[in-house]
Amino acid sequence: MAGSAPSSQSITEDTPTNLHARRPPDTLPSLMRPEIVAAYRQETPGSASRFSSMERVMPGGNTRAAAFFAPYPVVLARGQGCEVEDVDGNRYLDLLSNYTSLIHGHRHPVIEEAIREAMESGLVFPSPTAWQERLAGMMCERYPSVEQVRFTSSGTEGVMGAVRAARAFTGRDRIVTIKGGYHGSWDQVSVALEVDGTSGRPVRWANRGIPAAVRDLVVPVRYNDVAELETAFDRHGGEMAALIMEPVIGEQTIPAEREFLDAARRLTSEHGALLIFDEVVTARLAHGGVQSVCGVIPDLTAFGKTIGGGLPVGAFGGRAEVMAVFDTRVPDAVPHHGTYNGNNLTMAAGLASLGLLTADEIARINSLGDRLAAGLGAVFADGGHPFRVSQVGSLLLVEADRGEDLADLHLSALLSGVYMAPRGLMCISTPMDEAVVDEVVERMTEAVGRLAG
Repeated sequence: MAGSAPSSQSITEDTPTNLHARRPPDTLPSLMRPEIVAAYRQETPGSASRFSSMERVMPGGNTRAAAFFAPYPVVLARGQGCEVEDVDGNRYLDLLSNYTSLIHGHRHPVIEEAIREAMESGLVFPSPTAWQERLAGMMCERYPSVEQVRFTSSGTEGVMGAVRAARAFTGRDRIVTIKGGYHGSWDQVSVALEVDGTSGRPVRWANRGIPAAVRDLVVPVRYNDVAELETAFDRHGGEMAALIMEPVIGEQTIPAEREFLDAARRLTSEHGALLIFDEVVTARLAHGGVQSVCGVIPDLTAFGKTIGGGLPVGAFGGRAEVMAVFDTRVPDAVPHHGTYNGNNLTMAAGLASLGLLTADEIARINSLGDRLAAGLGAVFADGGHPFRVSQVGSLLLVEADRGEDLADLHLSALLSGVYMAPRGLMCISTPMDEAVVDEVVERMTEAVGRLAG
């Protein structure tokens, strides 16, 4: 229920969990309300023009799949705090924060000053730096599973590093993933990225470009299904290097049930595999990440987004004996390279970001998430609108049974000055307060009312 404690809902065969498939298919524009699409076109001619030009130099007019929505995406030009502005001068309350990475909003003065100071020393060096040591030390103190850490340039790379560490440490190849879980754009965690809401069977995210052989290395299981997890380990336990999972599926706001977490910890330990938490998104939910409050400590953790202050970042860390596989002084050390790993600007921004993200600040934005979920829930319930909201802390998801209803709401929200993900994802950023949240509710009331008219 909106505004209540995180629910223990699980993914069943009747639960629509295919978030990435919710992006409008080719036929969706014809199902959307023509008056909403026409109003959107009228308000965003500059975006239409820019997008037409972009189509000539970038496939699909973008360089990030999630950036597109029908009939064409808003082209943003600037941001400040929790607001963004497009090329037509339309301003929006930013409820997406670059898909949760800008937890402190746009152009936070403390982060900008940290970046400026770092620039005076140089952008990036090929050597270890004091910036890296400081952020690594902060992460080791903050996150219970992390004794040592390595930096990357994206959350995807953080996941890749954690999986490679597990494979090198165990000498095994197979991994267990979660059906419908998202861990970046790496082939081996994209095999079961999508789930058919009717059958629960995994659907390959990209039939082209992902080798069929990759499927043999991955065993997908249903989230919160202990029996299916036990079956996977009964059949393949001796071949398993790791289970990778989010302790809360951040983009679906579904927390892991304690029974499932306990089973994950027990089965990986019994079979000599490692437990990897992907906290790229969920680290925002508690000062020490979800691992600090869920009762289970993983062997390795992948990070991104909030630890970089808005700049490209990723990391992975865990038990020192596991991370030792990367120690270049050891024979047969596992290579881990990256031209921009631990660059000065990202390290400085990350230090500032985590410094600002105190336990009290996290509690505050989680409370704002409660307030927004309760407000939206009331709006959707009033009049029987076909929308619902789920929420965990500062993460929210607006859902609808029909893709065209959610697409209409998304465009209507833009017309009312609310910038959210086309698939319904919302998040709270630290520049927000109760007044901002109440303004979002007011604007969403207008957006829903526009659809009822």
